Amino acid sequence: MVHCNFSQNAATYGGAVVAGGLSKVELVSSIVTRTQGQYGSIFVREAGQIKLLDSTCANNSADYGGCIYMIARTQVIVEGSVLAGNKAVYGGAAVVEDASNLAVSGNSSVLQNTAQYAGGLFAHARSRVAVLDSLIASNTADGEGGGALVGQTATMTGTNTVWRSNRAKQGAALCGQDSAVAVMDSSQVISNTASVHGGGLAVKQNASFTVSNSSLTGNSAPIGGAIVAEDAARVVLGNGTRILGNAAVTCAGFAVRDAAMLNLSSSSLVSQNAASGTGGGGCVHGAAALVVSSDSQTDWDVSAASWWLVFEL
Repeated sequence: MVHCNFSQNAATYGGAVVAGGLSKVELVSSIVTRTQGQYGSIFVREAGQIKLLDSTCANNSADYGGCIYMIARTQVIVEGSVLAGNKAVYGGAAVVEDASNLAVSGNSSVLQNTAQYAGGLFAHARSRVAVLDSLIASNTADGEGGGALVGQTATMTGTNTVWRSNRAKQGAALCGQDSAVAVMDSSQVISNTASVHGGGLAVKQNASFTVSNSSLTGNSAPIGGAIVAEDAARVVLGNGTRILGNAAVTCAGFAVRDAAMLNLSSSSLVSQNAASGTGGGGCVHGAAALVVSSDSQTDWDVSAASWWLVFEL
């Protein structure tokens, strides 16, 4: 379907389009707007496939997945497209579940979407989301994951992607929980804001994040301006990753607690972060661990607070 306009439609499943039962659908240079549904404006089920190419999905609303809802081993490709201004309870732009796969690439944008949980993208239940050469910006969640929320053994990768000006209670750019896995490479996490903790990233409940050749800059939260790792989570920062110029009341760079672990390696840099209380660089407490590899070039000197690094039992 080329140059199609789906506007002001409504349904329980897929207000605009439904693809299922091994079907394949392409929307090219098309618009999906002002659609209402319980499960997505675009509903993909039972191994269905949809490609959204050079298209716009904007100002739609649903309970699950304001623009896209995927379930049961489905595949969706979003390339050169915009998902903007959509609203949902879960996944303002998209919900990806039950071993489904979503790929966002080609200078796509996920912008100004809102939800109670996962303002932009929500991946869970063994699903996979890959974001490449794209922008995740100005999305808002009342709870976790302003830009994205990944949980329940789901996997998310972000490569050459900008996460900017997202807002949430926890994990304003990206939140991982319930044994989720996230890999971020050559990306920027900039000017995101959390109202509780994890202005950039929040990693908890046995989730595992690996961040390489990336920067977390200008993010803010009361606790953990750039990163919070807790509840036995594991975070590895390497290959020149920079935690730079973040702000918090406590633990401006990072907060590692409750049996979590943070590994700073391969020329990682923690610098110029500012806490109004303690822990300008970071805090480690509650049986947590901070590992600084010998090849790291972490700057221990210029992060501002009454104490740079706080250890608590």
